Amino acid sequence: MRLDPGERELWLRLCDAEVATLEAYAGGTDTARAIDLVEAGAPLEPVEPGPDSGLIAACFSGGRDSLTEAAMLQELGQRPLLVTTTSPRDGSVEHETPRRRYVLDEIQRRRGLELIEVHSTLRGCWDTGFAAARYGAGVNELTDTFLYFAVALAVALARDARAVNLASHTEVQENRRWVGAIVEHKHRMYSGATQRALSALFAPAGLRYGGLTYPLYQFQVQRLLERRYADLRDLQYSCWELSADQSDCSRCDECRTIAFNLMAEGVAPREVGDRSRVRAEGAVPLASAAGRDRFAAPQRALVVRLATGPLPPNAHARAHDRLHPAGRAAARSASRGVAVI
Repeated sequence: MRLDPGERELWLRLCDAEVATLEAYAGGTDTARAIDLVEAGAPLEPVEPGPDSGLIAACFSGGRDSLTEAAMLQELGQRPLLVTTTSPRDGSVEHETPRRRYVLDEIQRRRGLELIEVHSTLRGCWDTGFAAARYGAGVNELTDTFLYFAVALAVALARDARAVNLASHTEVQENRRWVGAIVEHKHRMYSGATQRALSALFAPAGLRYGGLTYPLYQFQVQRLLERRYADLRDLQYSCWELSADQSDCSRCDECRTIAFNLMAEGVAPREVGDRSRVRAEGAVPLASAAGRDRFAAPQRALVVRLATGPLPPNAHARAHDRLHPAGRAAARSASRGVAVI
């Protein structure tokens, strides 16, 4: 097939932006266009706008952002059609655990929502870490949400939905100018700028692409889930380093950030997943009034450590900016890892 010249250039510019971002993170300067699209055959026919069913195809993984996005859409009177992509890959069992299956079933039962699950082999077709040494990112970190968007787009067209929503947050909107190029966050694949570009591309087909949470920091999205949609917070499924029999690993940066943000809000991290393998020293149970008062106060800090061993020395710095301000105070005092009480 052949693309319209404008669409062809759009995809190439998205690739250019990814190259510039990766090179900036790696300290390189090799940003000349070296990617091309090979075309053959007849031009791709445009998609004509179809009827509007009133549905919004909402990408759903069970994580903090997608849970909050689904709940917000419902509260705003919209009709979210949840779309889950199941695509196992080497190095992670996140798409294959009983916990994930429970979350997918439970969101439908609790909120009366329809969920469509689509299976794909794409994420298992490459060595996700082949360039990680240079760029500090796996292939799936650059491609996952493009896959999820493509799946949701196909579902939207099949079900006459006029919008695709995929949640993001303020952290991935970061960008700056560098040697004549715009450098974005490494997870720019679902930044507001990328979503707006793709939304413009599919606008002639009557489709729009975006999300509700992109102006919010991660701790703010977490707070919404904890306070406004508390009936769903125990479903949060955010860890990709867990083993098949776990709900989360309680060791990675993501688990650590979630734990501190929860404690800053006075919520026991064990209420979100199962972090029973981790313990805190010299702390009172969060279930008690004293525990809630202690962790609700921003000035209080908890010295914690992992029962299973320390985190890498720079783990605190890497995750620090994703924390609630009160969580940052706890993080600065934490010498060795995440705690769950």
